[in-house]
Amino acid sequence: MQWHATLGQWTVHTNQEVKSLEEWADTLPELTAVTLQLSASNYVAHWVSLPGIKARMVNRAMPYALEELILGDLNDFTVLTSGSYKTYHRAYVVANDITERLLDLCDLHHVRVQALVPETAALPLISSIQYDAGDWLIQLPGRFEGRVPESAIAAVLESVLADFTADELIIVGNNLDQANLLKTSIETGYPDCFASIRIEPTSPALLSIPATADLLSGKGLAQQETHKANKWWAGIAAMTAVFAVLSGLYLFADNRLKAQQVAEVRSQSLALYKQWFPGERVRSLERQFREKLDGGATAGSGGFIAMMANVSRVYASASLQKSIELQSVRYADRLDELVIEVTATAMGDLQTFKQALEKSGMTADIASATTDKGVVKGRLKVGGAAA
Repeated sequence: MQWHATLGQWTVHTNQEVKSLEEWADTLPELTAVTLQLSASNYVAHWVSLPGIKARMVNRAMPYALEELILGDLNDFTVLTSGSYKTYHRAYVVANDITERLLDLCDLHHVRVQALVPETAALPLISSIQYDAGDWLIQLPGRFEGRVPESAIAAVLESVLADFTADELIIVGNNLDQANLLKTSIETGYPDCFASIRIEPTSPALLSIPATADLLSGKGLAQQETHKANKWWAGIAAMTAVFAVLSGLYLFADNRLKAQQVAEVRSQSLALYKQWFPGERVRSLERQFREKLDGGATAGSGGFIAMMANVSRVYASASLQKSIELQSVRYADRLDELVIEVTATAMGDLQTFKQALEKSGMTADIASATTDKGVVKGRLKVGGAAA
């Protein structure tokens, strides 16, 4: 198949016969399924080196590697990676407009296109130049692949054979005079490129291999056949996909739950900090908490941790749990004192608690005490600043 932009027409080349696509389609039964070969005049083959890129990532990396070589928007082209040679990877680039034109016209004439294979994909990866219908099909693995008009062969060879080397070049063609002339030109102009050059008569079996690239699907035909022969994998693949989705949803939900828990803990910590250390501006909660708990000690008191430890020990040893209930504790950093809010069954219980604190070596003062509905509410100041 070849698209002629100047004529706005598709032509089909079959057995040395050229027809328009419309004429060719009329000879086919209704809804015939076909595999078409696209002329190399309608696409470009690139050999690209991608150092450091793993094989499984080549397909993703290739469009970006070719971005500077493609004129126009990359989204307007199909980039198909197919085959490699030494450190080079091959990519076929075809304009989406061309494939869409072909498919639309085939649909119009009730022809089902199963695959669209690049013409040069049928050439084996050996250095070869094959004469075909007035053009030369050139395959120089790692360097160049394409269809070149006979009038441009000299200019193309001058460009692609610079610093190129290979063990052998095969020239294929029915016209031996023409083939010998090309051989002589290469041997004379590029003597260091090939160790040997031989001429072979036209032989479809010599320079033709099963094509493994499909410009419509972007996948190798061999891969498609493998998938068809192993359809029992489809169920496992589907289950794996479902499991991956469910796992992702679970992780998402779990992360949201943890985020909510973290937010809740921070909120409670902030409330506790403001309760213990009122009047202070909170800039970095964790850092300020650590500073308050680890530092701020004076020679007499030992800081918040030491004071809280003493109060807890006195509260437990004096057996005051039944008569006194601790409601809240605040720490005044500047004054180095604890303000303890308590409820007691009787006023004497507050006095007992105060005396027990003083016996432990701490200073204590009952700042206030009121009776409300049979319960005594008191406030004690404990620390070096108590009066």
